[in-house]
Amino acid sequence: MTEIDGQSQRTAWQEPQFRRLLLGQGTSLVGDQVWLVVLVWLAAEHASPGIAGLVVGASSVPRALLLLFTGTYIDRHDPVRVAVACDVARAGIFVGAALISTLVGSAGTILLLTSVGITVGIGDAFFFPASAALRPRLLQISQLTSGTASYELTSRTAMLIGPPLGGLLMGAPLWAVFLINAASFGFSASCMAHLEARSKPYMTNRRPTVAMTLDGLRYLWRESELRTLVFALLVFNVAIAGAINLGGVLVAREQRLGPMAVSVLFVSFAAGAIGAALVLGRASQRSAPLATIGLAAIVQSLTIVGIGYSATTVFLGGFGFWAGGSSSVLGITASSHVQAMTEDSFRGRVNSVTALANYGLVPISLGLTGVMAGTWGVTRAMTVLAVMEAVAAVVCYLAGRTFLPPNAKTR
Repeated sequence: MTEIDGQSQRTAWQEPQFRRLLLGQGTSLVGDQVWLVVLVWLAAEHASPGIAGLVVGASSVPRALLLLFTGTYIDRHDPVRVAVACDVARAGIFVGAALISTLVGSAGTILLLTSVGITVGIGDAFFFPASAALRPRLLQISQLTSGTASYELTSRTAMLIGPPLGGLLMGAPLWAVFLINAASFGFSASCMAHLEARSKPYMTNRRPTVAMTLDGLRYLWRESELRTLVFALLVFNVAIAGAINLGGVLVAREQRLGPMAVSVLFVSFAAGAIGAALVLGRASQRSAPLATIGLAAIVQSLTIVGIGYSATTVFLGGFGFWAGGSSSVLGITASSHVQAMTEDSFRGRVNSVTALANYGLVPISLGLTGVMAGTWGVTRAMTVLAVMEAVAAVVCYLAGRTFLPPNAKTR
């Protein structure tokens, strides 16, 4: 990947291909949020809380099991074709589910929802690293930060738009909800179908998948800066996912703040993330990214403590806002730096590891937070999560002071 004269001052949003990618994936993400709301409601309506939790988490199982290996497949093939094929396949799954739902009735709802979750989760395991490997191939190195910020802004906006739409569809027939999500995947596929990446060094090596996966892990371990960053991201994601998705809910319950306080926390977190993404959307690649990530993580660890000690909705929302903002700065800077340092031939495998950190560890994080809260109380549990993140943040910051700023590499 090389810099092209006349484009170094352009933001990612000014690239027509990248805009088309964001339009398609934004629509698909809205559909995902609509589906999640309806899924949770239907699972709770037709099953016990324990079974409902298993149904909602069904898609995370194949993602966690397959992500490390799907990156190898991405490195062997065109990520555009893989991403389009995944969207078409997922659209087909939901069309098929719509047809089946009209035949089985309410008696088979739980089995149908679980089957859809598992099969869609398999598609997600291929799509996430393919999408992540594709985005930097549509941009120049100087556009990676603004590109990641634009993607973050798109995903956070979808998370705000999707749930209310899902609420409006609560009373709609299940087949209609299936078809709406199928349409969102179909639209995403049509937006990506004719994208042309600027570099296509796809691997023709047909070594066994396990061997190539191990090659990717060795590459990640060999690159000291990448290794440090990925380790830190693992810890950051465990801490913030548990703190926001479960810890904040337990705090609101313990303080008798009511459901509205939980909504305020989630909306404030999203608002902070969107605000930071808007600011970073016009930024160029940072000269000391690991130090920036470390500082943002330290701020985020303080907000986790603040959420744990919040006694009012106002404080809960305020700390949630700063948690979202620091999370956005951390995530955008980390993602763009990983993309800038990774060779094209390893993008699929490296992005599969980061996708595992982002998506595969959430159930572990929620379980860990729940166990600690049940044993020590929610405030102490939040403090432990904050200390975990702070330690990783200091390691990341010190590493940022050690490594020289990366030069633009020709891929």
